[in-house]
Amino acid sequence: MRNAYFRSLNLTRMKSYLIFLTFFACIALRAQDIPRKVNTIIVTGVSFQQVATVLADSNYFIDRKDPDVGSIVTLARPVDQSAVQIMKNNSRRLTRVVFYIRVKDSVATITGRYNVPELDYLKEYTAIANTGMKKSFDNIAWEAMNTFALSLGGTVAYLIK
Repeated sequence: MRNAYFRSLNLTRMKSYLIFLTFFACIALRAQDIPRKVNTIIVTGVSFQQVATVLADSNYFIDRKDPDVGSIVTLARPVDQSAVQIMKNNSRRLTRVVFYIRVKDSVATITGRYNVPELDYLKEYTAIANTGMKKSFDNIAWEAMNTFALSLGGTVAYLIK
């Protein structure tokens, strides 16, 4: 009798471990690690008009648009207020991003540049890449570009060019 109790206890414990491991494996496989220094995002299965519509819906204004070539350049836009960095002297520093998008054969290629005009060393535009620590200007710009790419709804791939 006592032996049966311990067997059932071990089976219950084993089931718990298996459920935990399965859950952990699903989370680990679902999360896609984006390689460092990626500076180009490829989105397949999207049209030129769809990209232009999502840009407008996301409050990005279009600076130049050429449907014949399939290119769109956005105006510099501050990233959402959640990304505002407040420094020691309480001055706000907004990361401004510009996206360069080319759509050809239902494949959108997205690159971008960013700047922080309030900082002398970031007044010039710098290429957006998956670099920097969380909440750094580099990371804020990358997250903005990646969030836009994911909002297009196609299959996303990352490249280093």
